[in-house]
Amino acid sequence: MIIPKKNDDIIKALIKRGEGENLDFKMAINSPQKIAKTLAAFANTSGGIILVGINDQRKIIGVDVDEEMHMVELANATFLSPSLGLEYEVYETAADYGESEEDINLLLIRVYKSKNNCYFKARDGSFFLFHRIGDRNAMVPMPSDPNSPQAEN
Repeated sequence: MIIPKKNDDIIKALIKRGEGENLDFKMAINSPQKIAKTLAAFANTSGGIILVGINDQRKIIGVDVDEEMHMVELANATFLSPSLGLEYEVYETAADYGESEEDINLLLIRVYKSKNNCYFKARDGSFFLFHRIGDRNAMVPMPSDPNSPQAEN
């Protein structure tokens, strides 16, 4: 278990900055495949941060950190080639809803720019390359790279 940090200034600054090429908010991670595309896109562009526990209206809702980390690790091992070295940070903060000042946790995932392309592996065995363009993950043409997973040897 990662010891939660208490630094509301970092969380507020990220929320204020908003989603873009290097930042993505997730309410929760429900699909290992979808988060794998985001991980690959960040790694293939310039790196980035995924902040889990923020809804579409930029409200802090919190998450079960262990469950979210499990989903990210499953995505990394199953759908990425090569898998990425990721860093996790947990932040404890107050919820944004109602009168409650209950402390909840957010998960911050740091994805670093990869030296080599990181490919998304589909269930059928095909590979795809994603880049981050603005606040979206975009599939880009596969390179004619002899080191790519689909290159014939």
